[in-house]
Amino acid sequence: MFRRIFLFIIIVVMLAGCTFNSDTISTSSETFSVSDDDIERVSKTIDELQESSSSPDANASPEPTIGVQELEELIEDRYVYIGDVPISTDCNTLHIDHWSLNGTMDPFLMNGTVYENGIGIFVPTISISSRRGFVSATWSLDKKYQKISFDMGCEETISYGDKEMFGIYKIEIFADDLFIWDSGYHDYEYVIEQEEIVIGEECEQLTIVLIQIKGNNNTLKVVLGNFKLYKNSDNQ
Repeated sequence: MFRRIFLFIIIVVMLAGCTFNSDTISTSSETFSVSDDDIERVSKTIDELQESSSSPDANASPEPTIGVQELEELIEDRYVYIGDVPISTDCNTLHIDHWSLNGTMDPFLMNGTVYENGIGIFVPTISISSRRGFVSATWSLDKKYQKISFDMGCEETISYGDKEMFGIYKIEIFADDLFIWDSGYHDYEYVIEQEEIVIGEECEQLTIVLIQIKGNNNTLKVVLGNFKLYKNSDNQ
């Protein structure tokens, strides 16, 4: 009913200058009668116009699209893993992308997840005096990166358990000798996921320090898994 009224109004507007007279529309020269057929024809014309305006142009250029693989490559191009960045100062207990202990190469296992990228690090018990010791490693960034991210926790298959037996640890991070982050002391149960830290686009060196207080048995093996360095905008 509303459509019929709407179409009737359209016809009236199209016949500009007309005046209403009962069931007809009159002008000075002739009289027009609005029938059901007239309304049906106008309705069909409107439908055809709407359909043609909403249909895509067969000759139009298709919108550019990007595949899943291309999207993944664009995302991956924004960062590198820490294993791809040169080390300027190493330590004997730093392990890149896997553990290399006793002649084996074992993946990192933290919080039930296997990590193929990242670092594993610990302070040897024998080198700790008065129950506290530390090790550090430094990477050369050459002002190429602005931010880092990682998951942090303890290896589950080696020296893993109560702090009375395996102690506690904390991580400190420095950008060009400027202290920027401290994890605080934690035991084997603590896990951080996707921690993000801004290091600044002018950072030339990144230093990671591990401080451990040993337990009665050994020290924990700390993992920074899925460790990424995000590129500066001009290096992407």
